[in-house]
Amino acid sequence: MAASIADVLLNYTWKDINTATGIAVGTAITVQNKGPKPIFIWLGASAPSEVTNGIMVYPGDLYSIKASEPKVWVFGTGPILVQQ
Repeated sequence: MAASIADVLLNYTWKDINTATGIAVGTAITVQNKGPKPIFIWLGASAPSEVTNGIMVYPGDLYSIKASEPKVWVFGTGPILVQQ
């Protein structure tokens, strides 16, 4: 069974999911948007300068990030679920 971490709350700033959850960079994870609006996921060493950069994930949807990817950043509002 996948390890669950407490929901991460987003507040319209780019959030470093690896730091927020304690999951090492390069670990495969799944992110579920539990909030009311779409979120954006960005894979890179630092947060992007534009809000609309990244992969849009709609409410209720999941996005899987494979192992060996760089740092994971998420932008939006509301809670997200992160699982290893």
